[in-house]
Amino acid sequence: MSEAARAGSEGGNDAPLEASRVPNPNEAFGLAVIALSGVPPFSEYDFGAFGQQLFGQIHRGHYLFAVRGDRVLGYVGWGLCEEATARAWLEGERRLSSDDCAGGACVLVMTFLAAAPEVTRFLARECRVAYPDRKVVFAREYTDGRERRIGAVFNRRGR
Repeated sequence: MSEAARAGSEGGNDAPLEASRVPNPNEAFGLAVIALSGVPPFSEYDFGAFGQQLFGQIHRGHYLFAVRGDRVLGYVGWGLCEEATARAWLEGERRLSSDDCAGGACVLVMTFLAAAPEVTRFLARECRVAYPDRKVVFAREYTDGRERRIGAVFNRRGR
């Protein structure tokens, strides 16, 4: 990924979306912080706990950036855990360590940012391909006052 992408600069609008991981985890962490820090609800989170969550996602390799040209348009970070563990985290009943998210039958989407519906579909498709035949659980937070929603889907054969 170029220096321009790390800085979040504009890229070509006609370039295809690409899934990307940054080889250096420290650079990936910085890029994720830049992409997420100015966007609600992430901009309102306590950085200590949220920073540890991002750090774990990146160091486990459980993340993807959606990029177009030199511009980051999305980020998804997840953990692999048991469904009961995922639901407890989603309900705010427990914090998760990186070890809690290192293996399990369920994909817990912990962080999701997309600049447009096209990016949402792209990142969801990339995750379905990476983890076929697994249940995916997530929470959806809205910035327009609607209540937080918890959802689950079963990913059949990466479609």
